[in-house]
Amino acid sequence: MAKQKTAKAPPASATHFVVSRVNWRVAGMERVFVRLPGDVRVSAFDTVESAEADRASREAAARKLVNPFQCGLNWSDRSHLPEAVFRDFIKDAGIEPPTIVPVEIDPDAPRQVRRKLKKEKAAPEGAFPDWAAWWEATEEQLSAEQHARVWEGLDRVRFFQVEERPKRTVVFAVVEIAWNYNDEWYYPEPEGGAAHTAYRTRERAEVECERMNAEAREQWRRNLHLPALGVEPVGEGYEAFPFDMQDRPFPGEDPFAPKRQPPARPWEDRKHYSHGKFGVDEVPFYEVIEFELPEGE
Repeated sequence: MAKQKTAKAPPASATHFVVSRVNWRVAGMERVFVRLPGDVRVSAFDTVESAEADRASREAAARKLVNPFQCGLNWSDRSHLPEAVFRDFIKDAGIEPPTIVPVEIDPDAPRQVRRKLKKEKAAPEGAFPDWAAWWEATEEQLSAEQHARVWEGLDRVRFFQVEERPKRTVVFAVVEIAWNYNDEWYYPEPEGGAAHTAYRTRERAEVECERMNAEAREQWRRNLHLPALGVEPVGEGYEAFPFDMQDRPFPGEDPFAPKRQPPARPWEDRKHYSHGKFGVDEVPFYEVIEFELPEGE
């Protein structure tokens, strides 16, 4: 009697579908987003359907937080359609395009002066200084279908994408954030840092990150002679809050969300004690970053 052969299970797929965040970054105080090279992996799935569902959910959440007309430095960063064609495109969906009357501001004026003038001046009644102002004024009046039409036309403003990639080992690195000094306060690099250690699980990496943050805070506190958390600072108080995150999001925060503001202080009636900055116990010195190892490692 011939020996029956056992069927072998098919080999596991060597690829999967990765959802990644496109590298849009806030530039400046007006929440203008610019697209930089690269992307950030956020999840992975064995089927494209699951990946697309996750991407769509994340994309919808980001769209609730971002003015699409504040993405990119010019019109071509937002759409492959010329502006005039885009106007007709949304008009076909019953959306009345805005009358744009740019506010005249001296381009040679200092940046802070131009920002102040832009906020104070306004376009003529019934007009808008730019598309971003129109979106802020009309977004809530648009139907879901009209919302989708606007975003369809702005086809270069996408926050998440799906790609089929080879399956690779994922590690979680504890990264030291580089803080720089500008003679007034400390500020971090917009992203990245120096990798310190890497772990196979996020839980182990987070434990190590928390330990290293605690050590770093004590070292910074000693070196800068900063008071402990909750202790009232001496003098005007601003020296106790020397850290400004600027354009870098806090670890775990949505990069499309509004910038986090410092918590209320018990000394708010004092002279400008913090100027919108943070204390040593409120900022990260290390964070955990997930990434894939190159093939073969």
